[in-house]
Amino acid sequence: MDKLSLYGQRLAALRQELEKEQLDAWIIPSSDEFHSEYLPPQSRHMTWLCGFTGENGVVVVTRDKAVTFVDGRFTVQIRQQAPESLFDYEHIHEVSPEKWLANHLPVGSQVGYDGFLHSARWVRETRDCLHHSQLTLLEVGDNLVNRIWKDRPKAGNDSMILLETAGQTSRGKRLEIAQILKEKQCEALLITHPECTNWLLNIRGRDIPCTPLVLSYGLLKNDGSMILLVDNNKLPDSFAAHVGEGVDVSEFSRLSDVLESLSGKTLLLNPDETPDRLYQQVKAAGIIIRDGKDPCLLAKARKNEEEREGFRRAHIRDGIAMCRFLAWLDREVTAGHTHDESTLADKVESLRSEQDLYLEPSFETISALGPNAAICHYNYRYSQPRSLEGESVYLLDSGGQYLDGTTDITRTVAVGRVSDDFKTLSTLVLKGHIALASTRFPACGTTGLQLDMQARLPLWMHGYDYDHGTGHGVGHCLGVHEFPGRFSNRFNSDPLEAGMVMTIEPGYYRNSEWGVRHENMYEVVPFSVDGEIDTLGFRHMTFAPFDNRLLDRYLLTEHELDWLNGYHHQVYEKLAFYLDEPDRQWLKDACQPL
Repeated sequence: MDKLSLYGQRLAALRQELEKEQLDAWIIPSSDEFHSEYLPPQSRHMTWLCGFTGENGVVVVTRDKAVTFVDGRFTVQIRQQAPESLFDYEHIHEVSPEKWLANHLPVGSQVGYDGFLHSARWVRETRDCLHHSQLTLLEVGDNLVNRIWKDRPKAGNDSMILLETAGQTSRGKRLEIAQILKEKQCEALLITHPECTNWLLNIRGRDIPCTPLVLSYGLLKNDGSMILLVDNNKLPDSFAAHVGEGVDVSEFSRLSDVLESLSGKTLLLNPDETPDRLYQQVKAAGIIIRDGKDPCLLAKARKNEEEREGFRRAHIRDGIAMCRFLAWLDREVTAGHTHDESTLADKVESLRSEQDLYLEPSFETISALGPNAAICHYNYRYSQPRSLEGESVYLLDSGGQYLDGTTDITRTVAVGRVSDDFKTLSTLVLKGHIALASTRFPACGTTGLQLDMQARLPLWMHGYDYDHGTGHGVGHCLGVHEFPGRFSNRFNSDPLEAGMVMTIEPGYYRNSEWGVRHENMYEVVPFSVDGEIDTLGFRHMTFAPFDNRLLDRYLLTEHELDWLNGYHHQVYEKLAFYLDEPDRQWLKDACQPL
């Protein structure tokens, strides 16, 4: 069946369910009951309904319309995947789903949602927004998409991984967070994000592609004891010994019983992260709710020394794989071999898989030639992959999950003749990268919002910009996108702290022609400078050469040339020993000073 007919049938089936429930609209986010960024197959409701495979989006279906909402990373991708004859498109930062509903539905309309897929705060704010337009937001007991998704995949059942490279025992972490709960005068913390339960217990899993998580909730008490809500079948025999005393395990079906045991007590939870259905269960159990951020988030983001050392080791191995790939690619281009985007992605994955402690990619590889590189989160799996023949530029954004760290790197490389215009924009992007990577900033209270402009300014000065964040935190063998740390031109009140691991990845994208992005990972470290305040800065973690062929050296200042040449010197010193002679010679040539 062709795509148009398939998605048309699915929309028709969903509209029949709307009629049964006497609803006028249904809201489907790219989310699950854990509010994960990357979803297991059984939770990809938006993908099943409209074809969109990106990490962040919403689709609204009414009796006669269907509208998708995505941010700037996915505005091209959504048009490729969701048929325009069936779906309208909106930029989510310009028109939100609730504003669209308020402007398009008649007075008295009822809008349905699944309470597990939306946060308590979203429901509260959306209900208020719709109420002003005399619309009603209603929770439906089961997901309407699940009713019509007849071949929905089953959840995985892989055994959890007991992580030995955490640098701190689970009991030590639990007591640390428990002390924060005491200071906040809370008896317990409800943990709804699996990254936090996994970090707290030093466990990992295979429940989500590209993110080594065991899907779970947790309840941490202020004495350091914890109840883990998880599928018992995933526990290995040595689980109890690994996590230490004070951890009980319960099935998800016992959640109500667990909550009832806290009746009358004060529970810390984050309404931005907690599914509304779960939030309502907490209220119904007679628990006193104290809204607040999960303290695990910041503790997890501040990596300890063993975690940071693990990142460093992982990046050396990852750099070896990347250099072997880039050397191979240059030889293949010279030989006239016209591999396609799929083959290139498979090649870099095979080279990573040869490295010690490798688990899987840290996200779906972005392997993009020519105009496909103009699509920020392009995915060759959902289109006809382009080949090297006749192309000039290749963008590879990829990374690996290793048991001792997570990597994320983008390299844009020449695979043919490159225009002067492209070199100019590529150089401006690198100037922004260098500017941010070289920044020193106050150790107390500096946010990514304050620093983001550093990376954009060289582009701004020439009338250019990019519609995505400049960088994000990275978890330790966890999600490749880790909050609260991020560089973005959107509001963010969370300051950067020593021990965080961040990406810096400015870019520029010329629609239907090409794209360029230069991305490295860095650790946030204290820097000693003359002056009166404590300062932080960034230390390299990623080691792989930028492609000097894409740069106009005359646009680079002396400082920028020194930074680039110094970085390439480090790359050669750290990686040359591990490469065979042809690859070592390639690396030597690639790292020659400009």
